[in-house]
Amino acid sequence: MPFGRTTLYKTLDRYAVILMLIIFSACLTFLSPVFLTVENLYNILRQIAVIGLLAIGEAFVILLGEIDLSVGSVLALTSVFIAQLLKAGVPIWISILATLCLGTFMGLCTGSMITHWKMPSFIASLAMMSIGKG
Repeated sequence: MPFGRTTLYKTLDRYAVILMLIIFSACLTFLSPVFLTVENLYNILRQIAVIGLLAIGEAFVILLGEIDLSVGSVLALTSVFIAQLLKAGVPIWISILATLCLGTFMGLCTGSMITHWKMPSFIASLAMMSIGKG
């Protein structure tokens, strides 16, 4: 079978994001001598770790056919919460445990709105997003 235009377009469509990542990485490597260093790659991975973990969790929600709009607001609220605890002198392990409890509680509230009150996930997570922003 000849390699036609439709096959090329399908291949480009399927791998467009990876191709753009490779092109941007190559351009940045030529523009900056420190871009492709171990320290910089470690720094990039450290910066995207939280967003990557949230994206994995959100992927499971989307695979189930639902949506969770409150992820960013819950992240922001728990980040401020742990920062305030640490600023007040609370030990780090207690701060982490309290922050995990807060995030879990907010998730349980959203989940109970969806399962027990039969609220659509869009509305329940929109409500939790408003609470988190508040």
